[in-house]
Amino acid sequence: MEQDVKAVVDPKLLALFRCPITGRALQKATAPLLAKVQQAIAAGSLENRCGQTVTTAVDDGLVDAQGEWFFPIRGGIITMVPDELISVNAVG
Repeated sequence: MEQDVKAVVDPKLLALFRCPITGRALQKATAPLLAKVQQAIAAGSLENRCGQTVTTAVDDGLVDAQGEWFFPIRGGIITMVPDELISVNAVG
């Protein structure tokens, strides 16, 4: 079930979040990026920052302000652990 980030994180709270790697602000991932991430996970071709294949589907996601890192949202929980982030460049 896909959830809207607004349902998960209050916009005021989202404005306070920062990427743990770059310190940049976070924003909602675009629908095309989310679709690419979901397709890559389904194909088994996506790895996280520490090189592990991502096998669990995502409901939504956030990206840092420069569009470098994707933060998966699963079951309404945002993944903020640096090793589990996904490079947007790896998505294609």
